[in-house]
Amino acid sequence: MIKPTLIISFLLFIIYFFNKKFEQIINYKTIIFSTFLIIWLVKNLLISGCFLYPSENTCINSLEWTNAQQTKLVNIESDAWSKGWIDQKNEKLDYQSYIKNFNWIETWSKVHLLHVLKDLLPYVIILFFLLLIIRNKSKEYDNFTDIKVDQYYYYLFIIYLCGSFLWFLKFPLYRYGYSSLIILLVTITIIINFKEINAFKKEIIYKFIIILCFFAIFSKQSFRITKKIFFQNKDLNYPQVVKFSSAKIDKFHINGTDIFYKSDGECGYDYTFCTPYNLEKKLTIKRIGSYKIFISN
Repeated sequence: MIKPTLIISFLLFIIYFFNKKFEQIINYKTIIFSTFLIIWLVKNLLISGCFLYPSENTCINSLEWTNAQQTKLVNIESDAWSKGWIDQKNEKLDYQSYIKNFNWIETWSKVHLLHVLKDLLPYVIILFFLLLIIRNKSKEYDNFTDIKVDQYYYYLFIIYLCGSFLWFLKFPLYRYGYSSLIILLVTITIIINFKEINAFKKEIIYKFIIILCFFAIFSKQSFRITKKIFFQNKDLNYPQVVKFSSAKIDKFHINGTDIFYKSDGECGYDYTFCTPYNLEKKLTIKRIGSYKIFISN
């Protein structure tokens, strides 16, 4: 579900493409970007039969390993879970009913909205204090009322505003859309305070923002680790690699390949290939050269 949100960023490349002459477009930067994009899309296609899984509209149904019906079900299920389906307290709606007509808003706002606001707060505080410094220092400079906002920032604003709306309507978990939200927040701040910001050397401001963001991220992760160790009585060996008992893992064979099955939880990192689903009669494995293709029956 992270992949569709990243497509919003691809619009920046499209805008760059149409604002440059052809001779300026064909350079090492666009070649590297296009190469990685193509590799990423081909990798998705080889794994799932879809360029953007689980969006069934991007699937190629003629491929043998594409399962359009399963993809559609996964899309609905992922949509419901990202909107807090599991957090329903009273009568639980099914996936389809839950995501219809904004039935999810009340449940989502009680859990995930609070989480989003809490995680955005450090960035808001950083921007607030940075603007205080800039506005205070800008009084020392001459009049700069004729400075206009760079068109590039309006492009950013429109793209990431659309990205934030897409995130909210489709998959409103913080980790799926935090990049769009933060970039939108920073872009709005820059547009509103563009004249004051341009009174300074941009390099100084950018370095200051990078240092503060690094400090905020480092502080947040350090707090999470110390919270687990000192306040939740967790094992001091952090992070910890969890190993599972082999006695609880079954094994079956498909076309000469061992498939491990663990019915009561996760597989961990001990066995390949391992799944929490019993796929013995639902899976076909075909070999193409040294590659194995897993096909859902």
